Amino acid sequence: MVQGNLLPLDPTLFNLKREHLDFIQFLTGITCYEDVKQHIISVQARAYEVTRSITLGNIYELTDIRPQLYPYPCIRHFTFLKYECRMLHSMQ
Repeated sequence: MVQGNLLPLDPTLFNLKREHLDFIQFLTGITCYEDVKQHIISVQARAYEVTRSITLGNIYELTDIRPQLYPYPCIRHFTFLKYECRMLHSMQ
């Protein structure tokens, strides 16, 4: 179900590889898995709210696509936590 033109956040999509979890724990200093998970979900919710304010504005009204239904899937699917993008040639 789409809420306010956005797909709702789904915490069941949270799934990190051990190396990503270790990296996040190192960066944040949070060692408890559940505390890390709650921290990440909180950051995700704040980031999603920012995208909501951007995508629901007038910025996309003149286009034929409807990005407001799927804004920044990297936030919704937690892929913003995965650092493989730094390994892409185009990102160097």
